[in-house]
Amino acid sequence: MKKMVFWFLCGAVIYPSVEVLWRGHSHWSMALAGGVCAVLLLYLNGLWGDLARPLRALLGAGLICMVEFLFGVVFNLFLRMAVWDYSALPYNLLGQISLRYFLLWCGLSYLLTWVFDRVWDGEDIREKIFRAVV
Repeated sequence: MKKMVFWFLCGAVIYPSVEVLWRGHSHWSMALAGGVCAVLLLYLNGLWGDLARPLRALLGAGLICMVEFLFGVVFNLFLRMAVWDYSALPYNLLGQISLRYFLLWCGLSYLLTWVFDRVWDGEDIREKIFRAVV
């Protein structure tokens, strides 16, 4: 459980930090989204750790986009907080996610799968996650 909390906190710091570097500001909801993404990526890496890293990066980018879309629907569309708006970008979905950022998340996911592989270095991550959750 400690590792799950650790990765949640890492995601909660890294995700909004990347956003600040990229666009100059962030929102508290992005820390929550980052933590959720980090834990879900850890879980994905554990479930499909045997897949090639590029494929896990694509799955991870899809997962991040899913989280970003759900947070966007809640914070931007439902609560009208105007945290971000990708409507002006090509290939966007309701202005909440876009192909451009999917490609960025592919790179980040690739890096994270590399980190997760090094941290566990052959240990059975599925068993560790199951014990941490149950």
